[in-house]
This record gives sequence, C-alpha cells and structure tokens, in this order.
Amino acid sequence: MEENLFDLLERMESIIPDYSYESMKKIAETDKKIKAHLLSEMKVIKDNMFHVVQASYEIQRDKLSEGAEDVWDDITSLMNRIENSRTCNPKGGKDYCEKCMRRVERNLRDIISMDRRLVVTTGNMKGDVHTLYKMLFDEGREKSFIKNLDKIKTYVEELNTMVDEREKSIVG
Repeated sequence: MEENLFDLLERMESIIPDYSYESMKKIAETDKKIKAHLLSEMKVIKDNMFHVVQASYEIQRDKLSEGAEDVWDDITSLMNRIENSRTCNPKGGKDYCEKCMRRVERNLRDIISMDRRLVVTTGNMKGDVHTLYKMLFDEGREKSFIKNLDKIKTYVEELNTMVDEREKSIVG
C-alpha cells in the first residue's frame, strides 16, 4: 500500500526538522539537512566498520579483514558521493531556479519518497553493520560474516543509486 504525500511529509519532518520543498531556499536548506543526516549516520557506520576491520586483524582472520576493508572503502566513497551530490542552487540565476522549482514540483512525491528510502536504508545499514561486528567473534560464522559483508555492499550500491536518482529528480 502506497503512503500518501502528507504521511510521507510527516515522517520526514519527524526526522529532519523544517523539512520542505516549497521554495528555492527551502529546497537548498532541506538538501543540506538530508545530507547532514545521511553523513552523520554514515560516519557511525564507517566508524563501526573500522572496528570490524581492526578486530578482524587482531583475531587474525585475514580473509574477513580484507573483505571488511573493501566495504569500509566503499562506505568512504559513498560518503564522498553524498557530500558532493548536486542540488538546486538559489544563486544559480532566475531561469535556473524556475526550471529547478518546476522539476521539484513535478517530482515532489518521488523526491520525498527517495528521501525517506535514503533515511530508512541508511538506518537498516547501520543496524546490519552493528550485527556484523558481533558476528566477527562467533566461532564458525565466517560464511555468515561474508554474506553480511555482501549485504553491506548491496546497501552501498542501493544508496549510490538513490543519491543519483534524487539528484536527477531535483536538478535534471
């Protein structure tokens, strides 16, 4: 069942204060807040993955530590992608702003839905990275650990795709 626009807005406002796309200024502010929220969550995820990498080296599980280090690098790249994603710029000139505003109005539901998916997926990823850390110390769970590393990689790919889609919905 698809959520209505009002419910989506309410859910986002509960996470991101003053969440709005009603003007160019609000678009820019909301974009900054979305990025700040995602980057804050990703910093926690990256720190937790660092502990996974560090612990896997300490317990001398080289195969696991190499896989975890690759995922840690992927998370770093994702953070850079989020930080550098483009959005409407109120200083882009009147014509640019009008085109951007029309695009946002036309794609509003998709943008809000994408914002929600970004927030939820990042939260899920955060929980799975925490679980990954706990798995590291369970004897005989190497296959599960590798499978969950793949799950984290999938999250990274999904989030990259969502950031791209969100950017296209806003700036074209």
